[in-house]
Amino acid sequence: VLNRTKRELTDELVVLMGGRVAEKLFTGDLSTSARMDIKMASDIARSMVCSFGMSDVFGFQSFGDNQETLFLGREVVRSQSYSEETAKKIDEEVLRIVNEAYQRASDMINENRPKLEKLVERLIECETLDGRDVEALLKEEDDIGLDQGERGSGDGVGRENLALL
Repeated sequence: VLNRTKRELTDELVVLMGGRVAEKLFTGDLSTSARMDIKMASDIARSMVCSFGMSDVFGFQSFGDNQETLFLGREVVRSQSYSEETAKKIDEEVLRIVNEAYQRASDMINENRPKLEKLVERLIECETLDGRDVEALLKEEDDIGLDQGERGSGDGVGRENLALL
C-alpha cells in the first residue's frame, strides 16, 4: 500500500465488509467464505493504526517494531516496543475501525437492497454482467424511483460507488 489516503483505505474496508454483510442479510447465516476479506480488513486497519498514523486515538505514531522469531512454524520469541496496555488499546482501535466499516457497509446495503436484489435477479438470468449492464440496470431503477416521485438522498451512494454494492 503506497500513497493511499485514509478515505481510500476506509472505503476499501467497507468494500471488504460488504460480502459478509450481504451474506448475513440474505441468508441469515455466516459461512467461512469471507475469511480472506476479514484478514485483509484486519491487516489494513492494523496498518492504519500502527504504521500509517491514521488513528484518531494514537495520531501520528508508529508501532511497527513488533518482531517474532519462528522455529518450525511456531512462535518462539516475541518482542514489541510497546506495553501490553498499548497493545490492548491498539486492538481496540483496530476493532473500532473495522466495526465502523462494517456498519457503513451494512447501512449502504440496506439502503440499496432493492437495487441489489435486482442485480441478483439479473445475474440469475444472465450469469454474467459487465459494468455497462450494471449501470443500465441501476439507471432503470433510478428512473423508476423518480417516476414514482422518489428523490435520492444525496449521500453519494449510487453508480459512482458500484464497487460497494
